Amino acid sequence: MENTFMLDFSNTVGGFMTGVTESVDLFTATFIILLAVGGLILLMGRKDRAGNR
Repeated sequence: MENTFMLDFSNTVGGFMTGVTESVDLFTATFIILLAVGGLILLMGRKDRAGNR
């Protein structure tokens, strides 16, 4: 019972992820890149401030 449920669940999630990836591929990629760059900038800014003090 649990195995079939997990299988169905993973298949549903996989199909959902595939559909999302196909429809919002460019937007998602851009968002992830912006998020990563923003995080790096924040991290570098904090390190610089700590170093200056």
